This record gives sequence, structure tokens and C-alpha cells, in this order.
Amino acid sequence: MSNIPQVGQPAPDFSTPDQNGNSVTLDDLSSQVAPLTIRNTSATKSTSS
Repeated sequence: MSNIPQVGQPAPDFSTPDQNGNSVTLDDLSSQVAPLTIRNTSATKSTSS
């Protein structure tokens, strides 16, 4: 899986909608500080007994 970003390497470009529904790419923000929050919503909760 060579497309997995590695720590210390630039993030791959991607697009996501902004709060107004307009598409924004990481490249659009290249001249700004852009904090990213990435959540893994596919993870399942573990239960311990």
C-alpha cells in the first residue's frame, strides 16, 4: 500500500466540502496554516468484561 502517507511526509491532496458546500482542496490552502482533524468513523468500539 504505497499510497498510505508516512509521518513527516506531505499530505496527499484531497477535496472536501466547506461549511457552505463549496469544494476545497488541500492545494487551495497551501499558502495557509491548515489544521486537519481526521476521524476514523469506521472503527468499532471494543467492549471489555
